[in-house]
Amino acid sequence: MADTELGYELMLRCAALIADRLQATRLRLLDLYTPHGSVPS
Repeated sequence: MADTELGYELMLRCAALIADRLQATRLRLLDLYTPHGSVPS
């Protein structure tokens, strides 16, 4: 495997991990700050 392929694979995995964590954080914040009984869009 070439260094560029390794770097690309590492970047893809890191990007997926960051996206998952950002989504989880977004959902936690929505849960925390959304008034009870309202539906977030």
